[in-house]
Amino acid sequence: MTSAIVLCGGLGTRMGKTGIHEQKVMSKVCGTPLLELILTQVCASVPAPAPVVLLTGHRGADVAAAVPDWHRRVDARIEGVSECAPGAVGVLHLAERLPAPVLIVAGNVLLPYTRLLPHMLEQWSTDGRPVTAGSRQWRTEGHHTVNAQDTTVTSWHRLPHRESGRYEVVDSYLITSQVLSLMRAGSEPISHTRALAALVPHGAVAFREFTGDWLHVQTPADLAVAPSRKDILCPPLPWSSSPVPPGPERPTWPASSPPA
Repeated sequence: MTSAIVLCGGLGTRMGKTGIHEQKVMSKVCGTPLLELILTQVCASVPAPAPVVLLTGHRGADVAAAVPDWHRRVDARIEGVSECAPGAVGVLHLAERLPAPVLIVAGNVLLPYTRLLPHMLEQWSTDGRPVTAGSRQWRTEGHHTVNAQDTTVTSWHRLPHRESGRYEVVDSYLITSQVLSLMRAGSEPISHTRALAALVPHGAVAFREFTGDWLHVQTPADLAVAPSRKDILCPPLPWSSSPVPPGPERPTWPASSPPA
């Protein structure tokens, strides 16, 4: 079994007033909350009974208020957990309590996850390595990029490089117990991306290319999706035509701490 964490606790400082009054992941894209569009795809990509957990932080109440409805309409596996500590510590504490390997996706990156996450799980099942995904369709500035050869990440760059053969990461990662061990190895926990970068020189990180369209929401301008992209990024919601059978029931975890 595996599990999925959707990161949705960012401060959203680049969203301006929108980020002050609303959690960024709850911003509307094509009339639907961004996080709802992401969850529809993620839940369809991660086989049951794997848990799907929303790690909230800033304005977590915005997300928590929507969880009961998503639990009913999208998938009964969806649960919200607030950060016990910010950043890498919060991710580590939650990931250690979930079935490995753990898929981590960003709550502000929208793409057809049904076309990506199953391939990442397939790649992991081949050799047990953690997996990073990247795209040649550049969407952002100041974001990580990687070099890759076949199915292996060969180098990791903290700043973007647009040269041929490099990919911008799409904030989708499949982390293993090896990554978690490295995150906690030092005097202070490090992020999963830093742990993955440290494994790259050893050929220990697998790679999957994503070739479709994707949206990285950083500013309010990113919420305006051109009609030509709408059908790809915002496909009809499955419950718009028929009810969605709920997944297996899961216990509700306290909002103040990760599950024990």
